[in-house]
Amino acid sequence: MIRSEDFLLREVAGSQVLVPVGAATRSFAGIVTLNAVGVLLWDALQTQQSEESLVSVLTERYEVSEAQAMADVEKFLQNLKTVGAVK
Repeated sequence: MIRSEDFLLREVAGSQVLVPVGAATRSFAGIVTLNAVGVLLWDALQTQQSEESLVSVLTERYEVSEAQAMADVEKFLQNLKTVGAVK
């Protein structure tokens, strides 16, 4: 999994949001707000990542079980897939 070049992370009114650009603006006319965990995962997605490697990113940074990290990663990736922000 890797993030789409058609979405940019920007700070808007103190919040971190993914903004569609280019071709993504034709299929998604909104923004995606990310919390600190989402920003961490988005940053990791600069390079090709597996779900397991993203789970490792979370468990190394936060005191969270592997099972909870996996559930969070799956939900995060599903949301990004829905809007076309990951490939």
